[in-house]
Amino acid sequence: MGETANGPPTERRIVSRRTFLRLGCGILLSGAAASVLAPVYATRIEPRWLEVTRQDILLPDLPEALDGFTIVQLSDFHLGPHVSAEDVRRSVRITNALEADLVVLTGDFVYRSARYSTPCARELTSLQSRYGIYAVLGNHDVWTAPDEVAASLTEAGIVVLRNERQSLEVGGTRLWLLGI
Repeated sequence: MGETANGPPTERRIVSRRTFLRLGCGILLSGAAASVLAPVYATRIEPRWLEVTRQDILLPDLPEALDGFTIVQLSDFHLGPHVSAEDVRRSVRITNALEADLVVLTGDFVYRSARYSTPCARELTSLQSRYGIYAVLGNHDVWTAPDEVAASLTEAGIVVLRNERQSLEVGGTRLWLLGI
């Protein structure tokens, strides 16, 4: 028993060596499991996890021509050793089935090498939308080879906005796209 400064004695708990070792082993095993499972998740599960989320955005004073205008946004392909061209192709098929007015690609086309930019762009050439396909580069593209990635996308017919703006005419209304 120990004493406190303001009152009656308090009870001290002493953990036995066996309990301490059991807890320590549990923590070590949990850490070991996480270190094995995290890479499996990151390379085998997450790259194939496609999610379609529909979001209605209500904007006051939206011009009538833009009411119901649909934008599909795709991001983070990371084509490389863990994501195949077929994975990108699957994303394109799903996107085309949505019949979007506009498709925007928000970067991270490659995984650690610009050599993946041409195969990725080749798959993206099948994207369809009423008002075009626009892209910006992601941090992985910039860290790898931004000019090469942008050139591959441009050669595939995708408009790459690099600190630029582009206007679209939609039913007599101007819609501005900014790529930063």
